[in-house]
Amino acid sequence: MYYHTVYMLLAVISPESSLKNKWALLFLVCIYLYYNNRVRRVNRIAFIFNNVFLIGYTLYIALKCGFSQVLHVDYYSYVLLMYVFLTFSNVDVVMRFKKFLVCYHKKFLISTIMFFSLLLVSILIRNGLRVGQGSSIPVLYGPYSIPHGLAYSLIGIYCAVSILYNTYHKNFYLILKGVCILCTIWTATRSAVLALAFIIFADYLSIRKPRVKVMLVYIACIAFFYLLFFTDIITNNPLVQKTITAMGTGSITNGRERFAAIVMDYYYNFTTISEKVFGIGMEAVRGSLKNNPTVNVAIHAHNDYVNALCGYGVCGLLIYIGGQLLALKINKKVWNKLLLQLFLFILIYYNGLAMYMVLTPVLLIIYAFFLSAEENRKKYIKGECHE
Repeated sequence: MYYHTVYMLLAVISPESSLKNKWALLFLVCIYLYYNNRVRRVNRIAFIFNNVFLIGYTLYIALKCGFSQVLHVDYYSYVLLMYVFLTFSNVDVVMRFKKFLVCYHKKFLISTIMFFSLLLVSILIRNGLRVGQGSSIPVLYGPYSIPHGLAYSLIGIYCAVSILYNTYHKNFYLILKGVCILCTIWTATRSAVLALAFIIFADYLSIRKPRVKVMLVYIACIAFFYLLFFTDIITNNPLVQKTITAMGTGSITNGRERFAAIVMDYYYNFTTISEKVFGIGMEAVRGSLKNNPTVNVAIHAHNDYVNALCGYGVCGLLIYIGGQLLALKINKKVWNKLLLQLFLFILIYYNGLAMYMVLTPVLLIIYAFFLSAEENRKKYIKGECHE
């Protein structure tokens, strides 16, 4: 519940240090211990297999890429995401967290106010509002070197606020939802805006009263046509300017499809059978892009399916996809299952998810949002909070 606020605080204190990564690493230790304690009591075979596999794969990466690689964010960010998938796909865990959030909504509100206060501080002293990302209009970066971290945090906050608004129906929460939407657009992070669109659609479908749904459509249409014909906001904003700039360079994804193609070419033509099965490590993935004259930068493929396949082999890709599909257990309604998978797919395919550790632990909030979207909203009331 406080993860994104602490993460931002560490970024404001020391933007260039690894404090944020150490915070995520601490979360990995906690979720690893929690998951193993839970599984050990119900399925000892799964407990043994999980740990043997993790130790074996870690040794393989250490021998293949060097011991330092298993201590690198490139490796433990993927391990963290896999444990997030394994742990948070348990409906009981999600329901318990949702109840905790509802019961301690005032503490969450304090945390959220701190979050936006830190955002303001980052604008004032950390150059958190600057021209970039192909936009001549200042883009909202926050305390991060790229605006994606801020955009992904805002998605998590939106989901938590939506749960609380559906429970308490306070207008302040509705205002916070609007602030999250506007700030996400302001970051010009297209993958985040598209992913948030699926969240908003799921939020809209969860409304029970048809009259309210119709009214919201009318309000949205009136607002859109007003902004279109009486202002230039629709066409003159960082998100649209970034997209137009990208289209002018011949790649609306800023070269992401080219990054993936280069890495896949290396995987197909320059790896052994064992490397295809178990991977070449993320350092080699970055090296393939660094050594390519059209890129010449040691970056990842910006596509987690490609990163997982090449970095950790067929085994790594299957584990990744399996973890993603575990989220299907959260919901019963097909629409919510589909929207949650689309949300994950957008982030995984068009930018990458594992290495954005500002978001991966917050997936619990997003899972709770989708669970809340099809639940009886009055199930968790104040009277239950004493439990």
